[in-house]
Amino acid sequence: MDFKEIYFDVWSEVWQFHKKFYDNDGSDQAWQQIVDSAGGTVNKYKGLPQYDFIKDLILAILAELERRDRIKRKETVKNE
Repeated sequence: MDFKEIYFDVWSEVWQFHKKFYDNDGSDQAWQQIVDSAGGTVNKYKGLPQYDFIKDLILAILAELERRDRIKRKETVKNE
């Protein structure tokens, strides 16, 4: 595999994950689905050279989703 084949697939998969969960409702059920999907996405690359890379990208996306969730919760409390 060349550079494009390796990294394009990883970036594409992470982009789809981020896009799917970007605007979640922050419920426990949503977070369970996010965590399960994150684990499944990363596990697809277990044993492959891209494993550490996709794991790091997914962790970054999880941190971003969590940050957005905190902001939305603050705004909800502020508007009540």
